[in-house]
Amino acid sequence: MNSARHPADHEQEIRRLRRAVEELAVLNDLAQAVAAAGDEAGIMRTVVHHAARAVRGEQAMIHPIKPGERAADGTLVATNVGHHAGHFTLGAAITGMLGALRRPVVVDDPHGDPRLQGARLDADLRDLVCVPMIVGDRVVGALTVCNKQGGGGFDADDVRLLAIIAGQSAQVLERMRDRERSDLLLRSLLTAADIQRGLLPVAPPVVPGYDIAGATRPAWDVGGDYFDYIPLDDGRWGLALGDVSGKGIPAALLMANLQATLRGVALQDLPCHQGMAWCNRLLHRSTAADRFATLFYCVLDPARHHLQYCNAGHEHPLILARDGSVRARLDQGGIPAGILADPGYESGEAALDPGDMLLVYSDGATDMENGREEPFGIARLLETVCHHRDAGAALIATTVMEEVRRHAAGEPPTDDTTLLIVKRDRG
Repeated sequence: MNSARHPADHEQEIRRLRRAVEELAVLNDLAQAVAAAGDEAGIMRTVVHHAARAVRGEQAMIHPIKPGERAADGTLVATNVGHHAGHFTLGAAITGMLGALRRPVVVDDPHGDPRLQGARLDADLRDLVCVPMIVGDRVVGALTVCNKQGGGGFDADDVRLLAIIAGQSAQVLERMRDRERSDLLLRSLLTAADIQRGLLPVAPPVVPGYDIAGATRPAWDVGGDYFDYIPLDDGRWGLALGDVSGKGIPAALLMANLQATLRGVALQDLPCHQGMAWCNRLLHRSTAADRFATLFYCVLDPARHHLQYCNAGHEHPLILARDGSVRARLDQGGIPAGILADPGYESGEAALDPGDMLLVYSDGATDMENGREEPFGIARLLETVCHHRDAGAALIATTVMEEVRRHAAGEPPTDDTTLLIVKRDRG
């Protein structure tokens, strides 16, 4: 398989990662802001402000439909990105459309659209996107954003993000009407988990002479671990496994930033220690002092059966010989990324002999305890891997995950568990 890709493919992947980072940030900010809002009106103001900012609209509004009430025109909760409250007159038309269609509607020419005939429209209304707010089988309102800044209209990514916000907001407002606090944070975590799963590799690379697989299991709905395969020139592959401090959406957001940064750096084809230095500087500049990440990054050259790597404070990956003995510990590198501005990193090198296996793991695999506070430990990890070493890399990874879960014996996980396995054929 020719692993070389056109630079446009790399740029598209980086844009996708950056979009995911932005979406996670929107969900995180929205959850925190809604948690601080004291009443229904405050939540609605918060939602419309974040919705407008999320898709770069000039104005946003919520048109609620109360139980037993059909869509009615009247005073609407509205705001624009300048924080000025106001009224809009699209209520009956918008909620009527969405109540019938039950799916998002994008209107590129409101004044000429027959669905809005008879509605009182502002003269400066250029375009709009409306998404239904659904609870169960009921449309309880509509979230509308108008006038895309910079022109160009609202695209599919805008519609998808607004649909996420509308779905969460509908649940919040319904609960507030019953005087109950919302579980928006939980719903944000679940949605963030979907976004995060979309960032992980769909399938391992096909590399002649090698069998490669990764797996991860977050302790929470979202986690701070990740692994990645990055195609490089000349059939080489960048392989990474990272472990971000913290849990939940903040950790997932930092993880997504780290992944996007590393992929961008990998395009420059720098030596591993220089690429790690770039990641470190960007993390140090953009995160709080108590946020950091351990990261192992290596470049596999399958033609030469050679690894160049840099280990930023991560658990030492192991190269296991055919007989299961530890042939090398990959410990060259430096401290975790993001702690100091310029700590200095170094690259290491290693060879992969026929039958060798590279085992990269996060501490969630070895630190998981059972009810007697006994950790799974490195000895059990190696025993499990070596016992199944003739199996495929994917099966080894899932078997380790299952053994860690079985060892826990029902105890909740305290950390994310991630593995990356690279097997060279016996030759």
